[in-house]
Amino acid sequence: MPPNHIQDLANKIRTNGYDLAQPIPIARMPDGRLVQLGGHHRSAAMAALNERTIPGRIVDWITISPATQNKYRQMFPNFPWDDYLP
Repeated sequence: MPPNHIQDLANKIRTNGYDLAQPIPIARMPDGRLVQLGGHHRSAAMAALNERTIPGRIVDWITISPATQNKYRQMFPNFPWDDYLP
């Protein structure tokens, strides 16, 4: 991403508002904790705007297909998956 990507995104959100059709994907893990699975740039842009909340869509991890679970594990190899999953 370009160095000013987050600020540009924040300016776009400030000008046009947040696109409610694009909620942040969040997984409720088996132990009840929530993990953000995407939308990290949008979250950073909202934080730059001093917003404390962002629209999200929560799904239970166990309802996500195994193929998609593996995709997330590959996308975030440094995440402590073993701490969140049985």
